[in-house]
Amino acid sequence: MTIRILTRQEIKQVREVFDQYFSVFPLFYGRTMSDDFLERRLFSSAIYPTDCSRILTLSSGKIHAVVIANFRRVPIPYNSNAIFLNLLFGRPEQGIKRGCEDLIYCLLEIAAREGKAKMVTSLQWSGMWPGVILGQDDLLQTCKMTGAQCREGEVFLELDLEADLRNIPQNLGKGNDDIVIRSYRPEDNESLVLLVKNNFGIGWMYEVLSKVNVGREFFNGYGLTQLYRPQDVIVAVDRSGVCGFAIVQTLTGDDRCFFGPIGLVPTKRKQGIGTRLLYEAISLVRRAGKKKMGLWTSEVLYSGFYQQFGMRKTMETCHLEWCIEEKKDST
Repeated sequence: MTIRILTRQEIKQVREVFDQYFSVFPLFYGRTMSDDFLERRLFSSAIYPTDCSRILTLSSGKIHAVVIANFRRVPIPYNSNAIFLNLLFGRPEQGIKRGCEDLIYCLLEIAAREGKAKMVTSLQWSGMWPGVILGQDDLLQTCKMTGAQCREGEVFLELDLEADLRNIPQNLGKGNDDIVIRSYRPEDNESLVLLVKNNFGIGWMYEVLSKVNVGREFFNGYGLTQLYRPQDVIVAVDRSGVCGFAIVQTLTGDDRCFFGPIGLVPTKRKQGIGTRLLYEAISLVRRAGKKKMGLWTSEVLYSGFYQQFGMRKTMETCHLEWCIEEKKDST
């Protein structure tokens, strides 16, 4: 087997491997992509460039596994000291475990040459994030064998929209008559941009703004989908403009949808506005004919907010981190 740099000529075969692997997993978020979109994502992207993505090929030239990773040097002035392993997937064939180890070691070598301090990623129960076919136990073992340390990550929550929602607050939005919850409008753009830039990190900023501005890049888990639409964005508005937002994904191929991110300016929190945004989102996805809604969040937010609405945990992630040993000066 040979490891080499991913090139444009392999886009079609990479997408076929991607589709073959992910077609067996039911997901709340989209995974459909065209060859053109994948090429743009991997070779013209500022956020997800192919500066360290690699493929592992067999002697026949057939692609066996793919790792998508980057240094995430942009947007300026953002410059991380880490290499990001975004996605690792391969054909469900014998020997994939060894191939995944080889790709991980290859990335660690690249990170060391670039002077990075660490490599990071997250892992789901199904083994889908970063996504090798092994399943979580085998993949976690593989990552630990290559030097990864793990810590608690996020939880995935699921809400059955056909069942009765429990414990609906009776004072929903009480004391906030000046707050209007409605669908996003084009004239909200400037106020929403200012909100997320001033109050949220790079991930949420790009995740939100890419839904309302086609010129911005997507910043979701894989960076490989384009299934969000402006009509799936909800905003909370007061006299000064947009003070909160919630996003859903109703353009999916089945009866499930994805929720998040959701956010409010600090001065509007703990006033019931987040609950109003959540219930407006639930109404939106019900109108779209969806039966289930899922979202990723932290354990703290689950126990402090989402649990009261009848949401249940179905998946968990663990964050993985490889420390890069500093090269010693040989002079």
